[in-house]
Amino acid sequence: MRRKAKSKLKKQIELGFGLFALQISRAVFRLMSLKTAFRLGTGLGKLAYRIMRSRRKMALNNLQAAFPDWSKEQRETVARGVFINLGCSLAEFMKAPSIGKSRLADMFEIEGKQYFDEVMSGGKGILLITAHTGNWELAARYISICLGHPVKVVARNADDQGTTSLVNDIRNQSGYDVMARGNAAKQILKALKQNIVVGILPDQNAGDLYVPFFGMECGSVAGPAVLHIRTGAPLLPVFSVRLPNGRHRLEVKPPIVFDRTGDTDTDVKTIMTLIQAEIEAHIRR
Repeated sequence: MRRKAKSKLKKQIELGFGLFALQISRAVFRLMSLKTAFRLGTGLGKLAYRIMRSRRKMALNNLQAAFPDWSKEQRETVARGVFINLGCSLAEFMKAPSIGKSRLADMFEIEGKQYFDEVMSGGKGILLITAHTGNWELAARYISICLGHPVKVVARNADDQGTTSLVNDIRNQSGYDVMARGNAAKQILKALKQNIVVGILPDQNAGDLYVPFFGMECGSVAGPAVLHIRTGAPLLPVFSVRLPNGRHRLEVKPPIVFDRTGDTDTDVKTIMTLIQAEIEAHIRR
């Protein structure tokens, strides 16, 4: 009992410190220009790679599993880049509400916009499939503000309400709404009927079903497939890529299509296999 109490207290302290750090970060980044904030984010990413040993080890182990032919140096370079990208993305996320439409348009280029326009004309909304790459948060603001399509994203709540409220407040100020993962079905159905873009990031571990991912059977959500079957809303893969010049590229891929068998379980697994294959292909690129 004492051990459980100590563990619970430790978690509460960690959550409290995390929320405090976010609040301080938000205040500090607000005072900076975007250029200065970006430099600070880069430095924070480099620092995190050095001091967050368990996370660094996890990243390196995952890269070794996904790319066994890579050298140790290649894995370390990419892992360090992941941390730097997260630091930069944090800076951009905190500054996003103050980035105007013209500046935001200058920060992005878009590839495959014709696929976006085609599926939006269908009037069934979009199940936008993306992943935690590039700056997925800033991409949502770009789609909403620059492309002019209302966006709602499905996101997991943080472990404490304070952090959830702070993060979602920034998202709302950035021009897109948030629906809590695990409790969003009715909201998603309503949004799709209103021809709204619903962003879903299914690249995290889940236990709904298992599908191939980098040569392994990995846990996946089933929600995107179930929603597609139920509503007919197109499944559109869209990925954010951070470019070397500091800009971003929004890559819109052709909608995912498949031949239904009529067996729901089979079709759901087929769809999620195709979705995870798209995400894997993007990561490999």
